[in-house]
Amino acid sequence: MAEEFELPDFLKSQSAEEIHQRMLSNLPDDIDSSDGGFPSDLTKPTAIEKAEMVEFSLAETIKNIFPQWADDATLLDYHAQTRGMKRKAAVSSTATLTVTGEAGTKIPSGFTFCTEATNDAAAVEFETTTDAAIPDNGILNISVSAVDGGVQGNVSANSITLQVKPLNGLNSVTNSSAAIGGEDEESDDALRKRVVEYDQTQGQSFVGSQNDYKRWSLEVDGVGSAKVVPAQDDTGLVTIIITDAAGNPASSDLCTAVYNHIVSPNDDSQRLAPVNGVVLSVITPTAFDVRVSATVRPEASYTIVGIQSAFLAALKAYLLTCIDDVKYNKICSLLMDTQGVSDYSNVLLNGGISNISLTASQLATTDSTKVVLSSAS
Repeated sequence: MAEEFELPDFLKSQSAEEIHQRMLSNLPDDIDSSDGGFPSDLTKPTAIEKAEMVEFSLAETIKNIFPQWADDATLLDYHAQTRGMKRKAAVSSTATLTVTGEAGTKIPSGFTFCTEATNDAAAVEFETTTDAAIPDNGILNISVSAVDGGVQGNVSANSITLQVKPLNGLNSVTNSSAAIGGEDEESDDALRKRVVEYDQTQGQSFVGSQNDYKRWSLEVDGVGSAKVVPAQDDTGLVTIIITDAAGNPASSDLCTAVYNHIVSPNDDSQRLAPVNGVVLSVITPTAFDVRVSATVRPEASYTIVGIQSAFLAALKAYLLTCIDDVKYNKICSLLMDTQGVSDYSNVLLNGGISNISLTASQLATTDSTKVVLSSAS
């Protein structure tokens, strides 16, 4: 969220009523300024218009001048552009389909398969990325990419089972593994954070510091977080450990995209990393499971299911910030701050009450199966 904006003093006391009273007080003494009189009725619309200009239009203008308060998406994009940055685009998920059919049947690049539509969601379409043909054994594995970028393309295994326009010679299609890698367009909050961090790092080194490598990594579409391990010896090896925007270990394609963005192996003029003495490795972290259990006393009208869902979301966000360790006291604080929690007890973090240390290549992760909250009797 944008930082809380405090209205400047010169824009305070500018309600329509306050403005109108000042206008009436400036009338000559021999003119009737009482409510319902002609002068009052004539000046009231002007007071209302001025109040709207001051309380809304001018306040919004001032807010959008500064990135930390800008809440207009287009203007926030302009803030990014003036700093040589841009909003990260949505990323399409990918999957491998197993298609059966008559040998020799050709499937052109761009041929569309899809999931089945439901009452709650429209069908998700996927298109082939290359030309292909069914081999002699009648079974073809082919790569597809979601037509539209976003997390809605991360569909489960065995859900891509239909052809948008049936092709003669194809009998069946399915995805044995889930489609992965889909990410939504960068949110206003995420872009604002990058813009503000960029401004705050002005004056720091821009020739290969840890902050540089982190910033360069986060510029790549689909990257959610980056941990930089500087060179430990004379090899000059800098290691960047990245996750996707959902906080999951990054795919090999995303690691390659970050490497290419920073090193630009095909165009030295676009290279961001220092030219000499730096060897870069971009890897995905090893997932480290975090388990939390606790007894919770819900407030009236709150259910343990709703509390667990809200706590899980807060816990996942916190784990993305954990570099060296996961702090037990922070877990307790997150639980207490979860809406609907009146009190809690028996909090265990991976079965204990101590912090959990992480290595440089580990990413703390969790899911609904690893967070167990029980209601106090």
